[in-house]
Amino acid sequence: MTISSVQGLKRSDYLVALGLFVLMLITGGLRMAGGVCGVFHDDAIYVGTAKSLADGDGYRLMGVPGTPPQTKYPILYPAVLAAVWKIWSTFPDNVVVMQWFSVASAAAALAIGYLYVLRFGYFTRAVAISASVLTATAASFLYFSTTTMAEMLFFLVVIVALWGVDHFLLKSGRSKIAEIGLGALSALPFLCRMIGAPLVVIVAWLLFRSKQRLHWFALGASIVVVPWMLWSVTGRGIWDQNQVDGYYTDYFGCWSSTGFEKSLRVVDVNSLATANGSTELAFEGLIYAIRQSFDSPWILPAITLLGLIPWFFVFTQLRTRQALPHFMAGYLGIILIWSWPPYRFLIPIMPLIIAYFLKGLVQLAQITGVRFTRPSVRWASGAVMGVLVLCNLGLLEKHWRLTNKTNYPYSKLSDEHVHWTSFQQMFGWIRENTSSEDVIASGFDSMVSLYCDRKSFRPFVYRPERLFYGDSEQELVTAEELKAILKSHQPRYVTSLPMPGFLEAEPFEAALKELRRDHTGWMRQVYQGDDPRFVVYEVDPRFEPSQAPLLSHKR
Repeated sequence: MTISSVQGLKRSDYLVALGLFVLMLITGGLRMAGGVCGVFHDDAIYVGTAKSLADGDGYRLMGVPGTPPQTKYPILYPAVLAAVWKIWSTFPDNVVVMQWFSVASAAAALAIGYLYVLRFGYFTRAVAISASVLTATAASFLYFSTTTMAEMLFFLVVIVALWGVDHFLLKSGRSKIAEIGLGALSALPFLCRMIGAPLVVIVAWLLFRSKQRLHWFALGASIVVVPWMLWSVTGRGIWDQNQVDGYYTDYFGCWSSTGFEKSLRVVDVNSLATANGSTELAFEGLIYAIRQSFDSPWILPAITLLGLIPWFFVFTQLRTRQALPHFMAGYLGIILIWSWPPYRFLIPIMPLIIAYFLKGLVQLAQITGVRFTRPSVRWASGAVMGVLVLCNLGLLEKHWRLTNKTNYPYSKLSDEHVHWTSFQQMFGWIRENTSSEDVIASGFDSMVSLYCDRKSFRPFVYRPERLFYGDSEQELVTAEELKAILKSHQPRYVTSLPMPGFLEAEPFEAALKELRRDHTGWMRQVYQGDDPRFVVYEVDPRFEPSQAPLLSHKR
């Protein structure tokens, strides 16, 4: 990268950035289900640990039996939410404030990101504006923007860090303080989400290529990274002892449980899912409309091939010493090996993917002889963008209607509808009819513990290889395993409730039904809501099965 690649920002650029910020606030407000937390599971974990920090209990999972230290998710986002909790301690009203913080983080990231890619010459203004507007109207991006999840703060700190890195690489006369600051700034995304770790390595590589010293940079990065690494390593090994408990605290054990042989399958599946996801997120509304209108076997292959475009043009920029393409390539590498579907990880970089997508399409069109300087081509391009945005708005309108009807945030449109009031009714019964010492087994454990102020845990094992990677050798939940977990963890109550989007929901309900049939009296129904899918069972130890538990348990 040379100095000439840096562009001056115009007054109109700042006005566009302000417009993008406002647009995100508006569309975020339309997508939000105010006061709802726990539907993704992690969102209530973040809020629960924020409460723990705000109450002075430390970084612990106070809603999990045994109140273990939170060694799975980095502390930056919960620490910010803890500050919100300190200022506004009335729950669940403060959840709405936290949701708006996520929206504001997304809006700020989108606005600053627009200025960033212009400032350092990555994309034209037309591409940058188009990518930003498509992102701000995309239902999937808005879903994560309106929940208490770390994605949007991660997006914001990544953009700020990338700006800092590119600015540093152009600046002469660097001081030790600046190098230490660069190291700390590069490590900040890691403190928000561990998948941000590649940025530290990438910046070190760029400094090495530029023949610059690394020790002060390493010191700055270590100040941020090492304390969290020392804290998180205390959770290592819990997954090997007990997978129910290890799910909450042992990130590495959980992630590495697929093993090397199965990890090849993870890379294979994630590669296809990344290509598909890149296209579907870029043109979400249009693809939804196409799938509603056509049923063709060629749709998926076409989506997959198109999804290679943005990543091809990312790799063509690796010849430069600019931060963005190197970060995108390193981030892609982590996505491909992580035993989780790429969808969630693509969301924080969605505007960057779309921008590379549009840039690639423009360059491919130019190769075929299309000249974007011609008025007719400009008008046609504008019309295409208008259609894409209208399709996004059409899908957003469907989500708005569904959320307005149920006050439940769906990541995808679904025929399985559930009303948030049904959850609230069950929470009210639990608070009024159970003791604060009672432990509750629930598929939505983090939600139950947060809204009911009771200890709760998930009574099944997290199996990514079975959930996402086609391993048919294992069942998600079996009656025998559920029996062993209940005997081992000794809950007083078990909940049965809808869990839209969770593949474990149906097998868990089937296993629960089988246990109640085979062991009469062990679980007695004590609550059923107006929606009959919401049931609470009381566990009676007098009728506990006598067989030895199948799983070891260690607190």
